Amino acid sequence: MTTSFSPVIGALLQFAKRAVPIAAPTTRCVFFGWKTKEYTAYYYNIPTGITFTFLVDHEHSREDVLVVCKLVYKAFAEYVLQNPGVERDQFIQAPLFIEKTDKIINDFNR
Repeated sequence: MTTSFSPVIGALLQFAKRAVPIAAPTTRCVFFGWKTKEYTAYYYNIPTGITFTFLVDHEHSREDVLVVCKLVYKAFAEYVLQNPGVERDQFIQAPLFIEKTDKIINDFNR
């Protein structure tokens, strides 16, 4: 079976056309967002080159999202980067990281 990625590319292009930058980079890590009518896409890039992407509705503040980004990165460092059993450049198969991230996101959405 062949999968076409053109709808995804089209969606990304539409997103890029409608997006408006809303924040500048921080000192060590880069944190910025692009606001659309429906949501804001936040990108949190750390000095190691890893980027976390969050799609968030407009009811959450930039500061709240940054706190979540830092918590997710802390869990990532603890449960993925320091775990010799986790293969790099693969889908994350670390149950403790997934559980911790689910808790962070659920707490954020309350």
